[in-house]
Amino acid sequence: MPTRTFDLISIENGIAGRYFSQTADINGTFMKKNRTFYLGVNLIAPGLGQVMLKWYVRGVLELLAAIGCLVWAVAAVIYPIITFYTGDPMTSQLPQINISQVIGAVLLFILIWLWSFLEIILFFPKKSLTQEAE
Repeated sequence: MPTRTFDLISIENGIAGRYFSQTADINGTFMKKNRTFYLGVNLIAPGLGQVMLKWYVRGVLELLAAIGCLVWAVAAVIYPIITFYTGDPMTSQLPQINISQVIGAVLLFILIWLWSFLEIILFFPKKSLTQEAE
């Protein structure tokens, strides 16, 4: 099928033109050319690069795990404050936030994000996605 090349940014030979160029076939479907695009998408949230690569199970699991880590970190901070204000403040002690839970959740989030990048780097198809199978 004949293809046309579109640049998302009108920079002919610049860095942005190389990294963000995509190839569209006659049907108008876009196929990404290189791994850098997926790594860039993965900067938004862990797992989005995998979803764009159509690795749906990996991407959704990483995205849900990352969201779970963020919810865990926020809950570790908010829950003691909520319990303090829902009880009798005159007799309650000041809320004690378990900082080790917050640090654990943030470290796990970072680990998931790094694994997401590493997964794209290691398992990206060797053959270009724009080449048709013969």
